[in-house]
Amino acid sequence: MVSVRTARLTLLTAIGVALAGCTPGPEWDRRTGATYSRMVADEMGLVEDPALERYVASIGQRIASHVPDRRFDFSFRIVDQEVPNAFALPGGYVYVSRGILALTNSEDELANVLAHEMGHVEQRHAARQQAAATLPGFFTLPGTIVSAIVSPALGDVLASPFRQVGAVYLAGYGRSQEREADRFAQETTARAGYDPRGMSDLLDALGREEDLRQGDSPTPGFLDTHPPTPERAATTARRAATLAWSRTAGTEPDRAAYLRRLEGLAVGRDPRHGIFVGVRLLHALLDCSARIPAGWAVASSRGAFGAMSPEGDAILVLQPPARGTDPQQAADAFVRDVLASSKVHIERSHVTQVAGMPGYEITARLGNGDDAFDLEFAWLAHDGRIYRFTGVAPVANPELIGAIRATISSFRPLTELQRSSIRVNRLHLAEARPGESIRALSARTNNLWSTEQTAVMNGIAVDDTFTGGQLVKIAVRD
Repeated sequence: MVSVRTARLTLLTAIGVALAGCTPGPEWDRRTGATYSRMVADEMGLVEDPALERYVASIGQRIASHVPDRRFDFSFRIVDQEVPNAFALPGGYVYVSRGILALTNSEDELANVLAHEMGHVEQRHAARQQAAATLPGFFTLPGTIVSAIVSPALGDVLASPFRQVGAVYLAGYGRSQEREADRFAQETTARAGYDPRGMSDLLDALGREEDLRQGDSPTPGFLDTHPPTPERAATTARRAATLAWSRTAGTEPDRAAYLRRLEGLAVGRDPRHGIFVGVRLLHALLDCSARIPAGWAVASSRGAFGAMSPEGDAILVLQPPARGTDPQQAADAFVRDVLASSKVHIERSHVTQVAGMPGYEITARLGNGDDAFDLEFAWLAHDGRIYRFTGVAPVANPELIGAIRATISSFRPLTELQRSSIRVNRLHLAEARPGESIRALSARTNNLWSTEQTAVMNGIAVDDTFTGGQLVKIAVRD
């Protein structure tokens, strides 16, 4: 998958927080967090593992009970994001990714990352800076602000697959705010009976993982959204040495017991969100496939996918299917609710059919002359659901709108064979043998991770050998 930056799609974000230099009150945090927490669930998805979710929440609530003069109630969820990340929304909504869970090697590390995000919430960093990054209401294609010309609703439709929801409220955090959150985390975890050294251990692990990724992931990780400083890990290590703490009942000091909590966690990109077989994108959660034009960049999430032309001047998006059986009825509602308030001129609309599925298409135009854009909308009905495509391309390059129409015509529900070919990589635990190297253990257990990645995920050196009996995190295909 290609990143938003690689695809050269610029997302413009804004929220009405400008209050003439005044910091909004705590009610703003609660209201804003509640609104965007629903978007996080819809756009990123939450990991469906009740036992693991209860475990993470229990750690978070134990920490919350030791926050002096606490302002907010907290909730803790696991987002379906493969890169190590954590973030918080104002008002107490704390998220950790399955990627950061897979990277941690102790309950102390997890406790410190949860407390760090709680620090951002309690110290109201988003409200204080009054420039919180939020989900975009519109985006730009080169030279054209789509939603400003069309409508915010349509701009939101087109931006959906390309949103980087994991960066919500994080982009503006500066060094002083990170230091404040680090201090808050270590002091609070120490009071709660966790080792405050978990903060520096986690920062070291994140740094190693970041070096391994080298910016190849399309999704920003913790160190992308939480600006690092050279002395940060060292500072937290020194602070930990000065904090008095003692292990309390309910906290887990044993690494092996902690790792067993992670058994079966999905690691790496979830292929259900979209994989390529040749030029055809298979999307298990949307239960569909489509042929993507050669050279087009693709972004996909659990609920949508989008493709953009090499020059960035055309885009096609498939939205999550809605319940229904009548494509024309769905099209009429879209015209009424979205297009009626826009500057789009509908040129033709007609009943159609794709691979035996009933459909309805609308062709429209935005603007005049060589600067105009063609818009293509299509609704297809299958198995009690309506799928909607939205495409935009410049009139000056008719091949692009042709490519969009060809992709819509290639739409198919997944076959059983295609569905069965989509496999997930999961974290499993292997018991090391005396004198065994990472390379030897990997060969014996069919570990999918490289030697370097296995070392990073387990917090050990690449050339380490095991004394025997240790549990080692590996990745296997499930």
